[in-house]
Amino acid sequence: MAYTFPERLRPLREWLKKQGADVDSFVTDRQAAFMAQQLAGSRIKFPERGQPMFPVLLKIQEAISAAHVHEVDVPRQAKPSKAKPKAGKAKGNKHNVVDHAAFESGLHVFTDGACEPNPGPGGWGVAVYRDRAEIASDHGGNADTTNNRMELTALLKGIEVAKALGAPVVVWSDSRYCVDGCNDWRHGWKKKEWKKAGPKASAKNQEVKNVELWQAIDAALERADQITIRWCKGHAGIVGNERADELSNLGVASLVGVSPLREPVDYLTAEYRSRMAE
Repeated sequence: MAYTFPERLRPLREWLKKQGADVDSFVTDRQAAFMAQQLAGSRIKFPERGQPMFPVLLKIQEAISAAHVHEVDVPRQAKPSKAKPKAGKAKGNKHNVVDHAAFESGLHVFTDGACEPNPGPGGWGVAVYRDRAEIASDHGGNADTTNNRMELTALLKGIEVAKALGAPVVVWSDSRYCVDGCNDWRHGWKKKEWKKAGPKASAKNQEVKNVELWQAIDAALERADQITIRWCKGHAGIVGNERADELSNLGVASLVGVSPLREPVDYLTAEYRSRMAE
């Protein structure tokens, strides 16, 4: 049985149709809200499963109307903040990046994952840049996953691409879970045979969550001295991060029966794929 848009949401339904969405294929109001959010680029928080989605759909409709959104296939770039940083010690760790000049030259691989609701259908995206120009991209998804698993999958794909490039590469992720796990935690996990212990663990050491992905990442980073894993702030106007986010959403969209409005600029070339398979 298909989801029927209430009369009050008719403008949203018509807008979705104009974007290429098959509105008659939506089974639930949550699926309709998810696709509307992806296409509109809004960031409205969803309620718990089972709760009515009408308020969310209404907010998305209002956001579209307020922004006069007619074309959503052009990624929106966040405006730089004019606020002056507060005095004092900056929060975060050594992987923090706020200087966009860091992306001006060289090879950079941006990775991102998406999952909404979490757990639920998820997607991953990878965008490769050389001297500010996008040279390759890829995306995919999983019908039943979590946000962390998609972030890790994207990172693994990004590392594999970076290795194939055969030159110094910085792999960027906006997930501290991924970056701290790569640069710090995985070494301890590996020594403990991928078990974690501590005050939150039971008497018997617990296996690291998403262990198979962490093991694959660890193996991919072996003898990969030219690869650096770093953190960047998400949705801060960093073109590569915004592109990876867009690609991860395309990965999700492909799972729920809606054709993406804009295909990636360029998939990984045959050259890169053949080198990755070596």
